[in-house]
Amino acid sequence: GVAMTIKYNPKGVCAREFLLDVEDGVVRSVKITGGCNGNLQGISRLIEGMKVEDIISRIEGIRCGFKNTSCPDQIAGSVTQWTKLARPEEVLPDGPLFSVNIPLKKEEGCDTL
Repeated sequence: GVAMTIKYNPKGVCAREFLLDVEDGVVRSVKITGGCNGNLQGISRLIEGMKVEDIISRIEGIRCGFKNTSCPDQIAGSVTQWTKLARPEEVLPDGPLFSVNIPLKKEEGCDTL
């Protein structure tokens, strides 16, 4: 199968980094650094085992407070990168690591750990 690790730096939210393992279009594991710990652990457990397309359709566009994005919306953005970059004929079977680097800025109103 096609396996890939996505390292994603979200923009406009308190979380600082997402690390997702995706295999054959299904998220196998999620590790999130920073942000609202309990909520993000819950979201991580809920999306593990889900198809990338289902994650995008369920959580893309969610907003947090007055922000125009949220951690769930940014997670949808990270797996959207997978759909753009994971062309089975171009992906090595050992799962290349790719990184989407987006400059971060400190957001107000969240407890950051």
